[in-house]
Amino acid sequence: MKIYINDDELDFTLENEKTCGDVLNQLQIELEKNNGTIFNITINEKEINAEEIPEISLKDLSEIDTIKLITVFSQDIKNSLIELSSKIENLNKDFEELPVYLQGNNQSKVPEILTKFADTFDNLCRLITLTALFPNDFQNIIIEGVNLSDFIKDFAPFLEDFEKAIIDNDTVTIGYIAEYEIKPRFEAFCDVIKEI
Repeated sequence: MKIYINDDELDFTLENEKTCGDVLNQLQIELEKNNGTIFNITINEKEINAEEIPEISLKDLSEIDTIKLITVFSQDIKNSLIELSSKIENLNKDFEELPVYLQGNNQSKVPEILTKFADTFDNLCRLITLTALFPNDFQNIIIEGVNLSDFIKDFAPFLEDFEKAIIDNDTVTIGYIAEYEIKPRFEAFCDVIKEI
């Protein structure tokens, strides 16, 4: 049996482990010592979802050829949030200029800024989802009176309007939402993340 963690083969010697669950539990214990956790499990080239874990855990090790794990560590998430906050600060500078670009002075910049926003927001959502794996490290991060999960949910009402405005090429609404809805929230996020 071969075990891979983040694509690197693990030098692993079986001791008293008899089942796949024994191995996974042992690896999880070791990861927790370094404030890490298992994020994704692939057994014999099949990705395992949460509902399948109890069944796969009972499998005898003789039935297992490969275990591939993707792991995540709390510190990596923190570092990624800090790195993302500096990208958001640059995006906020673009949002300040967006109304001017929309009025025709440099419209070619608009799609670039909107693409940058979409990528940044996707990345932010992914990172905030990962923070739920480490509640002790991230539950006390409060932005504008709400936790990280609720902070992201607060974007929902105006993001639909933002998307519709982009489709309709409604430059006034695009500029308004970017400057008065998204930018202030991003600024609040950056102010808090700098302190973690």
